[in-house]
Amino acid sequence: MGSVPFGNETRLEPWGLDVLRARQYKAAGKGVRIGVLDSGWYRDHPGLENKVVAERNFVDPGSPADDFTGHGTAVAGIMCGGGHGESRFSVAPDAELVVAKVLTSNAIRRLEDVEAAIEWAIDQGCRILNCSFGRAATAGPPEWNYREIARKALHDRGVLIVAAAGNTTMLEEPACAEAVMAVGALDRQLRLMRGSPRHGIDLAAPGHLCKTCKVPSEGAPELYFGFSHTSAAAPHIAGLAALLLQEDPSMNGVALWAKVWQTAHRLGLVEVA
Repeated sequence: MGSVPFGNETRLEPWGLDVLRARQYKAAGKGVRIGVLDSGWYRDHPGLENKVVAERNFVDPGSPADDFTGHGTAVAGIMCGGGHGESRFSVAPDAELVVAKVLTSNAIRRLEDVEAAIEWAIDQGCRILNCSFGRAATAGPPEWNYREIARKALHDRGVLIVAAAGNTTMLEEPACAEAVMAVGALDRQLRLMRGSPRHGIDLAAPGHLCKTCKVPSEGAPELYFGFSHTSAAAPHIAGLAALLLQEDPSMNGVALWAKVWQTAHRLGLVEVA
């Protein structure tokens, strides 16, 4: 996770909204549920008040899905944190969040936890799932761990899974699974960020110092900060999918994938030196 906290919030700009043209949509994600498979959430953040409709901790069952790293809180903020108007910084501020904690404080996740979280989130009514995590693809077919899970979600359950492509130049899993929408990261000049994979991604989205929610800590009490890399890019696309799904709730996962892809513009991607 790349991040820069700012004491002066005015220095933070939600420039990703302009790239996605999010403000041009009449929709703001109302009635759409997004599953956030991540490190949990900071429940006392004012930007996430009344946003989370369900939560479950798959790392430590029975415990609250509290966020001890700030990663999940940042991802959630980009998707639907805050409100409307000039202070808007999220893509789909009216969407609802379903939080599934699948990452430990050391960012370790188990496939069985992720699979259970996907099923649970879908049962909670999620039509979009965001996975801003990854690891090096395993031996054998690189996407074998997630391929069947993602295929069933997309084709059998009508759910779009969006995942961060990774920050090590190689496409990671689960993003490398064919039925997962893999998202690379762009800087403000719309160049592919260093470390973001070039090959195998489906889309690239804003991923450099994007304003979002922060877990405050002693010595760093700020509530907002700049969040970077593909972990920030993926929730931009998940939020965009929520806008499109509100406009046409009849879309299944495949149709939603196609609709999201149709909003994109072809770029001559140049990697940051």
